[in-house]
Amino acid sequence: MEECNKESETLTETLRQRENNVAASGTTSAKRGSRLPEVFAVTDAHRVFARDHGLPDPEGEIEKFCDYWRAQSGRQAVKADWDATFRNWLRRAAEYNNRRNGYGKQQQRNNGVRDDRTLDRFTRDVPGAIVST
Repeated sequence: MEECNKESETLTETLRQRENNVAASGTTSAKRGSRLPEVFAVTDAHRVFARDHGLPDPEGEIEKFCDYWRAQSGRQAVKADWDATFRNWLRRAAEYNNRRNGYGKQQQRNNGVRDDRTLDRFTRDVPGAIVST
């Protein structure tokens, strides 16, 4: 019984010291994450970052970002730095926009012009197909 009380006192003292350290420094050694704040809006810093890096307009991405993260559950929805998460979202949006034409289809690599190989592939087994060159 006495040993249990001693352990409890030691644990209490350790916790008190940690609390004092946190109060003195104003932060913890490992920042805890949180869910997306109820009010998360585009800031001037987001706009400047997007402009300086050639990224999409943050105003056009914020609603998608908030909807996505509010729909997530569990550990995946907890982030330590929501501004950094939004910057990464903007980077990925730029990559996605470069791969897609806005309708979910990949952009054509040859500007819509079919070369002979593509044409051959479509007409190879079609009887009576007329191929102009």
